[in-house]
Amino acid sequence: EDNKATAPLLLPDLVDYSKEGTLDYSKFDKIIDSSDDEAMDDISEERIQAAKKELEEVEKDAAANGGNDTETYMMNMLRLKREKERKVARLEEEENKRLCVQTPNKWNGGKTNLYSFRQHIKNIEVYINMSATAIPGPYRGKNFDVKWRPNGIDISYQPDGMRSTYNVISGRFPQDIVCEDSHWTLETAPECTLNLYIKKLQDGLWPQFLKGHAGIDISKIHGASDAMELQREIHSKYNLSSPQQAAAFQHSLENGPLPED
Repeated sequence: EDNKATAPLLLPDLVDYSKEGTLDYSKFDKIIDSSDDEAMDDISEERIQAAKKELEEVEKDAAANGGNDTETYMMNMLRLKREKERKVARLEEEENKRLCVQTPNKWNGGKTNLYSFRQHIKNIEVYINMSATAIPGPYRGKNFDVKWRPNGIDISYQPDGMRSTYNVISGRFPQDIVCEDSHWTLETAPECTLNLYIKKLQDGLWPQFLKGHAGIDISKIHGASDAMELQREIHSKYNLSSPQQAAAFQHSLENGPLPED
């Protein structure tokens, strides 16, 4: 066979995302400290979604410029994924600080125009006032569709004789729950309320029932700050889902920490 010269494969210049200034996140640096209440009013779900969209565009750019080098492409994607998660988490945290300002009631809970809630470190109870919705009554338990997810909930209602389905409430929890140990009931007197009984996956106090909703300032609960700090310390040292780690934790409670190897 004739040996034919093959033209060299020309790859586009790869973008080095490790260099300062390659990615422009200057808009995030303009976020004003959350202590400024007036400035905090500007932080909203729209800004969070805008941040997500902008970072998705940056991901597409990284894919286009690093797509011919698998290792570089994967490193770019991982770097951008972490950056996106950090920026979005920052915005969500600021938004929650603005929303969660209620003084907790004696049951460590709060209320919105639609529902009230109270909680223990192991569970949370929510009482939805159906008369505060635009859904026509009377209400029957069989017409509710309650869908539990580990990180959220969707509740809808279809009145008798109607094709329309109404959304009662939906959203994401601050932390995961145990679906099989959570349930609901319908109370019709003196007012019609849909009662939710939710088992938390991890012990702790929630600032709100659903992300993006009004909530409480849990730092105002007596002993809550110390309890949360202790909880964070425990989870940083022990994986309590592991029998060995759980045993080590129990030993530390009874006898002090195990000696290090």
